[in-house]
Amino acid sequence: MRVGIYRESVVLASRELLDYLGRVANDSNSYRVAEGVLFQELDRESVLLNLRTELYYALDPVGTRIWKLLVETRSVDMTVGRIRAEYDVEESGLRLDVETLVRKLVAKGLLIEEARVVDGAAA
Repeated sequence: MRVGIYRESVVLASRELLDYLGRVANDSNSYRVAEGVLFQELDRESVLLNLRTELYYALDPVGTRIWKLLVETRSVDMTVGRIRAEYDVEESGLRLDVETLVRKLVAKGLLIEEARVVDGAAA
């Protein structure tokens, strides 16, 4: 009987580990500011100027905080973790908001998505 419980625990632990590894693998890319993009913070809001397209974009205080954390951490997971530590927000909604903003910033040429390098190989 104990052997069965032990096996069940091992299986559950293995599933939890696989779930964790899956979440980590989802954040396999890093981000950097595109060349020719300027950032100016104005009273907690900010303006991004793309010198190549000569277009500018405004970010509200939350978007500004996300931008600053993405520039610092280069990671969606780390950005979500830091914001969750600062505010009482649900992770799923926050992650969706961060990922949506990141996709928009990449599409507008303000952020560059790069494959994360792990031990000399792209992850």
